[in-house]
Amino acid sequence: METEIEWPTYVRDFFKVLTCDDCSSNELPLPHKFCDMQQDNLSGSWILSIRNGYQIHVVYDRQSMKLLGVSDLFSDFGLIGGEILLFESVDLRVFNVYIMGEDGCEIQYPEVVHRSQICCPVPVSISDGGWKFVNFISLAFPTEDKVAPPRSFMRMFGSVIPEWFIYKTKDNGIFGGHYEFLERKLSGMRRVCEVLRLVDFSLLELMVFTYDGGRVFKLNLFDGHNVEIGLDVNVVVSGSLASTLRQCLHFKIEVMPSHMLRYCHGVCVPTQFQRLTASWKKKDKIRVYRGGMSWEFEIRKRRPGNQTAIHGGWIEFRQEIELKVGDCCFFWCLDESNHHFRLEIVKSSG
Repeated sequence: METEIEWPTYVRDFFKVLTCDDCSSNELPLPHKFCDMQQDNLSGSWILSIRNGYQIHVVYDRQSMKLLGVSDLFSDFGLIGGEILLFESVDLRVFNVYIMGEDGCEIQYPEVVHRSQICCPVPVSISDGGWKFVNFISLAFPTEDKVAPPRSFMRMFGSVIPEWFIYKTKDNGIFGGHYEFLERKLSGMRRVCEVLRLVDFSLLELMVFTYDGGRVFKLNLFDGHNVEIGLDVNVVVSGSLASTLRQCLHFKIEVMPSHMLRYCHGVCVPTQFQRLTASWKKKDKIRVYRGGMSWEFEIRKRRPGNQTAIHGGWIEFRQEIELKVGDCCFFWCLDESNHHFRLEIVKSSG
């Protein structure tokens, strides 16, 4: 059970995984926890500022917890879904926004400014705030001690990362790290877990790494609320940090032979995920996203035991994703509605 604690005075970062539906809309839902934490402080008018000098004025609707007027941002940067936006507050009216590509690496920003601006875009380099990549926590490939940066990140910086470096967290915690050159991985993450008194990283959803081009990787950690976790020293030292975190809800389906029949009459969601499926109606619909693709599943709950099954949308989904028997599909909640999911697929080794 998540424990409520007093919010810290600094403003936490938050992230948003974009879907193809988001990118075809003029609205962007925000994490409810961030909005709740800052409900008395958020302005109704925001400026979103990108590293290349691009700025766009948007409206924050307090009641719906959405940003309005964001379609130009999506079109100007060619966003189609699968990208991650990282929001960093300057003063609760101005937010620096960093754009990660679908592979998790910060994009190469185009030379573009908003049509309302009369200035020119500015060059973006690692010397101006570093370069970021993100790593989602995976149950299929748990983060224990090593993290593999995206290939695009390694193409840019793999030759300059020193053998020994440091991780630095927002509370100025410092941890030694090592670059495993042959594996092209960063190690030393286990020590971060130990200091934070966490058994592992499974309670988190996302890690953001910012490389400064020298010997420092800044590390920001986010839980299932899509909001940066608070590293209050008293909470960490007491060992109660885990009780303040929300694990990202998910469900998993391992593809069985019956799921591949020409006329598949339903795919059961295992009962171990009832904490999630309990929030669905007897007849419901959920949406699943991967990059710029999306699928709608029709949900039915059967008696006895109120067992949950996917009845509609599965056949189209399995064909477009080219699923095979033994593949595992992880469906991770994108927001508090428990009806929108990002897809992680682990292909069978057979």
